[in-house]
Amino acid sequence: MEVNVRPFGILRRARPGHDPKEPSRLEVPDGACVADLAVPLEVPREWVVLAVVNGEVSRPDRILQDGDQGQIFPPVAGGSPARPLPPRSLPA
Repeated sequence: MEVNVRPFGILRRARPGHDPKEPSRLEVPDGACVADLAVPLEVPREWVVLAVVNGEVSRPDRILQDGDQGQIFPPVAGGSPARPLPPRSLPA
């Protein structure tokens, strides 16, 4: 199935040469979820943390439908929950 997606932030770099103001038409398998958009974009799944699909804020586990329109966003600050930073002690 095909979905139209506008990636934001670092995800825009996944489509070099593509006009970031225009959505990308991506081919994904039936039953794919928002996080699965990482595959055709060739980015880690953890980078797809928030989406707007057909005008609704959606989680990465939302199942997509053929023809869906969306925007996807990476983490904007603080790192990835997949690799937490070790605790550090603060000076007294």
